[in-house]
Amino acid sequence: MKRIAKGVQARGLTEWLEKNAEVPQNLTYKAAEFPISKVLEGLLAEQGYICAYTMLRIGETSAHIEHLKPQTLCKSEDKKREEQYLPALREDIAWRNMVACTPEPNLKVNPPYGAIEKKGWWDANDFLSPLDPTCEERFAFSSDGKIAPNPATDIAAKETIKRIGLDNEKLEELRKTAFLKAGIHKRSDKPISSLKKVGQLMAKWSKKNQNTLQCEEFCVPLVQVAKAYAQFLRTREHRE
Repeated sequence: MKRIAKGVQARGLTEWLEKNAEVPQNLTYKAAEFPISKVLEGLLAEQGYICAYTMLRIGETSAHIEHLKPQTLCKSEDKKREEQYLPALREDIAWRNMVACTPEPNLKVNPPYGAIEKKGWWDANDFLSPLDPTCEERFAFSSDGKIAPNPATDIAAKETIKRIGLDNEKLEELRKTAFLKAGIHKRSDKPISSLKKVGQLMAKWSKKNQNTLQCEEFCVPLVQVAKAYAQFLRTREHRE
């Protein structure tokens, strides 16, 4: 999971909020022509066009708006607050509660991992959100594509892996394929032999592409596995 630093919300969302400010009943997700496409565009740009949970490449036609705290829960909590004469929090339309995830809406066959697998799960303590500053270091990836909590005793990381299906065999295989293709795996067709080259790739994967503003697909596991591969190269050089 790559950490998402939430910034300024999409302009389309700001304009929609201003337009409906005097009509409280309109301030709910998908009501009053909620600007789904503009919000999705903003989320994609903010995330570098990778899924908030799986780090798969996504775009405007291959993603949907995901609520970190499920929108049904947000709305039910607001209803209770209103019954107690408290102001609604409206987290179902809050920029900080929305991210972009695979797959696109209304897909006939959904993948067994990611936002679809998470469904309506929410636990304030055991959900390791991509907004958490520590999320990248609390998941450990190995060269076979597997993922584990780091450390092994991290309950939130372990529960999040399970609930989102981040250890799904298909997703593991996709990660491993990325490592093989990048040349940072001993079984790659063309394994990298230069420490300098590995370092250059790690620097590239650690930031957005300046031209496309995209992050590398599986950027976090790529960097982690590249570090281990670099150590393998150093050990081999020492032995030689």
